[in-house]
Amino acid sequence: MSRPTVYRQIGTASVALDEAFDTTRAADADQVLFMLPVTRQWLDQVIVALTMVGHVS
Repeated sequence: MSRPTVYRQIGTASVALDEAFDTTRAADADQVLFMLPVTRQWLDQVIVALTMVGHVS
């Protein structure tokens, strides 16, 4: 990697972090971003998946 590429990536990461932790955008914090419908079947599948993941490790 060349030095200009690294500096460009550092600048991009810095801007992204500044936007992510910007406290002036607190009004947007209460906005609903997405809805996730949770059904009985979905819960059963999550329980089985988490049990299998926990058992493997």
